[in-house]
Amino acid sequence: MPRSAPAAPPQGWHAGDQGFTSRGSGGGGGSVTVVVDPDHPRGGLRLSGPASADAILGLDIDGAAIDHWVRGDDLSAVYEPVDARRLRASAMWRRLPPPDATVGGTDQVSAWLLVASAQTGLLDSDPRLDVVSRLSGGVIRWGHRGDHPGDREVVWRDGPAAGTHAVLVRESADRSILIAVHPGDYRGLDTVTTAGRTVVRCGLFGDSLEKGVLLRGRVLGAIGPRAGDEVWAGRLIDRFVATPPPLTT
Repeated sequence: MPRSAPAAPPQGWHAGDQGFTSRGSGGGGGSVTVVVDPDHPRGGLRLSGPASADAILGLDIDGAAIDHWVRGDDLSAVYEPVDARRLRASAMWRRLPPPDATVGGTDQVSAWLLVASAQTGLLDSDPRLDVVSRLSGGVIRWGHRGDHPGDREVVWRDGPAAGTHAVLVRESADRSILIAVHPGDYRGLDTVTTAGRTVVRCGLFGDSLEKGVLLRGRVLGAIGPRAGDEVWAGRLIDRFVATPPPLTT
């Protein structure tokens, strides 16, 4: 009897008691479920299961969402933090397809994109925002690639270097997590590991924003197998860099 095809992951985001749930597009044992509460943007996408203390792509701002909505694979929320900067910020979390199902192991990768934006009603303001991921500690690899599709492939190193915009956190013998800020959008990327926990902080935008200007920045998060992680991570980054920025959030 022929084997039946694996069930496709449910589409989009699904509302529940703890927020909105999305199952990653990776197949088989690589599929990962995340939960996000729009009223707690710092929490980002909380990973379910044994790594429930892990979270990726949190927007480091105060304040509950003044509005949120779901459209297909996108969950969007708008925030108005109460501080002197008078920013209106938004976050759009988007589920992504695996990098390339024809390459061994890449169909086990689950990936999401955060598109963050900022605008202000002031004549001039500070738009700097951070995207934060909190993970189990592990071996870290730092990656760099140019911001044009024709640039050389991702180069991975044992330590950070000028222009580093991606990290692979190897949490265990079985799993790695990729965090990458788009090289055309980022202000910087830092990691801090203490007491067995690693915090990855991606900085977006410069230090000045004029009234009437809308800034957008993109950060990628993915979970996949430790084996071949530099291959699937490189393919995701290639696609990430080559994709035009979204017109709307």
